[in-house]
Formats: sequence, C-alpha cells, structure tokens
Amino acid sequence: MKCLPSLLLLVALFSSACNKLRSDHPQAGIDRDTTATSLNAANITHYADSIEKMRTQAEKAYSLVYMLGGSSFYTEKYSLRDEPVLYIEHIVNGNGSTTKCYYLRNDSLVLHKEASTLSNDDAEVFKESRTFFRNGVGFKTDSRTASMYEALQNQPFLTVQPGDDPAAVPAYKNLLANLETLEDALHRRNRFDMVFDNITAHPEAAYIVLKSKDPNGYTSSVLVKDRDAWVDSVENNVGMFKDKHLNVRFRIENGEAIYAGSEADQMAGATKHQ
Repeated sequence: MKCLPSLLLLVALFSSACNKLRSDHPQAGIDRDTTATSLNAANITHYADSIEKMRTQAEKAYSLVYMLGGSSFYTEKYSLRDEPVLYIEHIVNGNGSTTKCYYLRNDSLVLHKEASTLSNDDAEVFKESRTFFRNGVGFKTDSRTASMYEALQNQPFLTVQPGDDPAAVPAYKNLLANLETLEDALHRRNRFDMVFDNITAHPEAAYIVLKSKDPNGYTSSVLVKDRDAWVDSVENNVGMFKDKHLNVRFRIENGEAIYAGSEADQMAGATKHQ
C-alpha cells in the first residue's frame, strides 16, 4: 500500500502532460463544443488562426506547378497527426493572382478564405473574402476590398448578403469538388497524370518539361539548378524517357518547382549507406 501515493502522483503527472498536448493542438479549442451546431464565426476564426501558428510543425505536401493557357497553379497540404487541416491553392494568371485556403475540422470544411489581386490599367485591387460552414452549410460570408494591400488589412470585413452577390458565396459541394481536384494534383493522377516531354538545356540551368496524357491538358516544368548523373542521363537519352513517368523529387521556391533529385538517386543513396 505504500506504493499508492507514488502511483497517484505518476497518474496525475501523466494526465497533466496529456492535457498539455491536447491543448496545443488546434482542434483543442474547438473540440470542447459538444456538437457542430455550436460552431460560430468567432471560434472557427480562432481555430484557423491556431492552424496558421502550427504550420511549421505540420506535415507538408505540395504539388507540381501546373500550367494551362496563360494560368498556373499549385497546391500545398498541411496535416496534423495524419489528419488534413489545411489546403492552400495558389493561382496566377495574366491579370493577377488568387490564393484560396480551405480549413478542415474532422474532415469537414469549416472555413474557406480567398485573397486576390487584380491588376488593370496600372491600378490594383485587393480583395479578401471568407465563408464559414457548419454541418456543410455556409452560414456567413464577409469580404473587404481596397486599392492598396496595407489599406486592406485595416479594412473591416463586411457581411455579404446572399441576395447581394450570389457568386460571392461559394457552394459547399463545389468546394469539396475543388479539394478532390487538389488531391489529384498532389498525387499526379487523373487530369494531372504527367509524363516526360522534353528537357531544355541552358548553360546556367535546365528545365525538365512534363505534360499531361491529355493532349489539351496541363504542362509542368521543374527547374534544375544543380545537375547530377540522372539529369545527364535524361538529357542524353530523351527518346528513351519520352512519355514515361519520372519520379522526380522537387521543392517549391517562389512559386516554382526546383529539382531536388530523383527517386532513383534517393534509393541508391539509401542502399549505399546501409
């Protein structure tokens, strides 16, 4: 029986540590709600802010940069404890750029944010909008607009009434379809099933050019800053690699895919160090 106080102390310390871990997770502040019906704009905003603070600790995945016509896009995915909590879609076209953020809680979309910059006749327009969802239904949309980014940050969000601008209120099912498209882009499947097309060489660098199997589909390129034996092999044997899948590793810098080695090189390095 003398061990009982020590056991109780150990249980108390373990419980305290678990509570600390739970409180650090973005879900903690919102999971205290017993039902999804108690979600509101304030606690959803707090939840999104918590995810933003933990992005550096989250698992991160990103897609290639896909181009079609005069537009390009790529996506980032953030997960905590193997649960996706945030997708970010970056879109660039001839007139400006748009960033869309999808915040998920328990696999359900709770917030969609969109920020865009439109350039026209030497003038720029900055706009941000937010739509909050509860049980798959959008219950609030607000937005703000300004001619300067700094001014935009000081503008309050104004509620958008459904009758004022129906196009400003995104439909939940359409956003879910967008998320499926982003997953396809991340995994290079369906419309994003990319194969090798060519490699363009310059003295300073080279570009590995990929294309969709769809003749009218996307293209993508990976900038090679530092050549290696695998890149030389592709360049010297273009016909052998033509229309084949390439297991290229890359990172994203300033909206561009940068070559980070091939899967073959990675496997060879792992074998060498065993």
